[in-house]
Amino acid sequence: VGCVQAHYQLGLRLQNAADYPAALDELQAVVSLKPDWAAGWRQLGVTLSKSEYLADAVQAFQHAVELDASDAETWATVGGVRRRLARSSEGSAFDWAILREARDAYRRASHLRSNDTYSLVNAARLELLLSEVEPETRPAALANLRRLENLARYEADSRDRCDPWKLFDLADTLLLTGRVDDGLAELRAGIELIDVTRRESYLTSVIGPLRDFLTVDVLDEPTTAGVREAIEIGERAIAAARSSAI
Repeated sequence: VGCVQAHYQLGLRLQNAADYPAALDELQAVVSLKPDWAAGWRQLGVTLSKSEYLADAVQAFQHAVELDASDAETWATVGGVRRRLARSSEGSAFDWAILREARDAYRRASHLRSNDTYSLVNAARLELLLSEVEPETRPAALANLRRLENLARYEADSRDRCDPWKLFDLADTLLLTGRVDDGLAELRAGIELIDVTRRESYLTSVIGPLRDFLTVDVLDEPTTAGVREAIEIGERAIAAARSSAI
């Protein structure tokens, strides 16, 4: 058990430092030594996804779900890789069927862990994207994001505004509903909380879903400009973190 935990913890640290090849080595050792541990497969899936091995990530998440279908975090990560698979389709902005599967995985995660802003905001974000092909749903999707601002703000404040992920959830509810200045302020505040060695890993996860909104026509122009600025802020922070590591 100690050996498995050592590989697992090292794999997490390497993943957080965006050293994905080394992280994969450690996490593959974890599932080889303990193939019945759902958390090991889930974390391997996360690292495979970040490494762009999306088909392999799906297989790892499938193992995790088979071992423990009641884990909200696993379903949330399934949503993430499904979203990325939907984005990589040819001939259209998204594979809309896979995008619906991603939304449904986030919804399942939110049912297993109620009031989890990560799953709820991700599901709401995908509902807004899906309004590209279901325009009648757009008002409800935007209204849902506005409601989620209250929960996201409560979650951020209850952690003394020291959890960057909660600030990023709050930033998205503001940005995507047109409150650009407030959203960018929360984004910048979240970035400042992240150790420089972890910024690339964190911010690639923040920027990716925002980029999706530049490929569809579901936001007005001022909001789209705000999303574009948020992406640029994140990219500059990643570049600065890389420079500091040289």
